[in-house]
Amino acid sequence: MSTITTTLSKAQTSKFFIDSDGYAQLVRRWANLVNDKESCKSLTSSHHLLYLVLRGKSLSKAFSPITKESKLANGFTPHDGYLGARSGLLRYNWQTRSRHVSDAVLAPFADLLDTDAVKAFLAVHLEDSAPGYKYLPTEEACA
Repeated sequence: MSTITTTLSKAQTSKFFIDSDGYAQLVRRWANLVNDKESCKSLTSSHHLLYLVLRGKSLSKAFSPITKESKLANGFTPHDGYLGARSGLLRYNWQTRSRHVSDAVLAPFADLLDTDAVKAFLAVHLEDSAPGYKYLPTEEACA
């Protein structure tokens, strides 16, 4: 799998939307959500990640690495911001050993999207690690 490290073209992102003006509707919807005090409270980093994907933005610059020494000393990794957002968007079902895209994260935009196309794209293009970061499990994690 590969993380989205380059910008997607309008032709690629247009496949995510039901209508030809879906992209413009998405931008307006997002602006309304982030500027409304109540709606803004329900948005998570996973929503931000989804918004970037739907707009075709590169994820390599989406989240700044964690650099605060106290967080790193307490077990955080530099890419936990991205990893947390990705895990909220792309869930793993341990029983079926499969991934699925969270419908709750898609909900604010579901009426604009071809959700099957978005889910298929995310399942392929969101990799198991952060952009530029290779996750190597520790022995304790594998036990």
